Amino acid sequence: MPIPEQDFPFLTETRALAFDEAGRAVLRGLTYDETEEYLRALDVESSSENDRFNELGTKHERARIAIISAENEARHAGPAN
Repeated sequence: MPIPEQDFPFLTETRALAFDEAGRAVLRGLTYDETEEYLRALDVESSSENDRFNELGTKHERARIAIISAENEARHAGPAN
């Protein structure tokens, strides 16, 4: 289950979209297989109770926040002396 292209703008804006070494769209911090697993779990009503779903969600969010933090630090860093 690839990430739908219509979702790319939002996922790019929120730094949630990345591409793996094969050029496939993935959720930042997850492999292609993990991305597929996570997206499938989103469709399951009980996914919020699923430990694996929560694990992948946390892994993805940590990677997304890390890139946002790095961009923010670079934006606010003063000139090097």
